[in-house]
Amino acid sequence: MNNYEIFCRTLKNLNEIYKYDEPYKVIEAVGILELYRLCFDWACNMMKDVLKKYGYSERNVEHTKSILKTAYSAGMIEDEEVWLSALAARKNVYNTYNEAAALDIIRLVKERFYDIFAGLKAEIDNNWSE
Repeated sequence: MNNYEIFCRTLKNLNEIYKYDEPYKVIEAVGILELYRLCFDWACNMMKDVLKKYGYSERNVEHTKSILKTAYSAGMIEDEEVWLSALAARKNVYNTYNEAAALDIIRLVKERFYDIFAGLKAEIDNNWSE
């Protein structure tokens, strides 16, 4: 299975978050945060693969932030700022011992980040796959 396929499966699983509302049980909150982390990571892995396939320099896709900036420049993603916010939230997933921080990330995933992942999948399907 390649990174695109894993990303698609993870995105499908992440869609399950809309079945849950506050107050979240601990296992629900942890599960949502982990699905978000996985979806973000697989999205970046997939973007890196596609960008390299289309001739973008290894240097431009070495680190997550450079992957996002290159994907934005290439027209693969639309809103660089939202993706950078998603990156910041991704980095904070492991610091969610603070319940308010965890709930804030979950809210952002539901309100903004799921949509950017779905938009990325549509963009890849429509314009970057062969």
